[in-house]
This record gives sequence, C-alpha cells and structure tokens, in this order.
Amino acid sequence: MGIIDKENVWLKMLDDRNISVHLYDKEASREIFERIKKIYVREFKRALRKMQM
Repeated sequence: MGIIDKENVWLKMLDDRNISVHLYDKEASREIFERIKKIYVREFKRALRKMQM
C-alpha cells in the first residue's frame, strides 16, 4: 500500500515519543515540539491522504 514513504522520520517520531515520556529537559522538549509541528504533523497528514485513496 505504500503509506509510509519516509521510514526514518517515522522511526525518529517513535524515538521522540519514547524519550518525551521521561523527559524533564526543557530545551529537549522544545526540540521535540518543533519537530512535531514542522515534520510529524505533515507526515501524519500524508499517511492519512494515502489511506483515504
């Protein structure tokens, strides 16, 4: 079906999720938040579009 094109982004997303659960570093939290806004949301939307085809 080819829903996921950028495997490295999805793997990084999983890493960030696992790290953020135990994260108490404000700067690292901000970095993850920025990746969510700039990269991960776009990838979720791309995957959703492919699933709706």
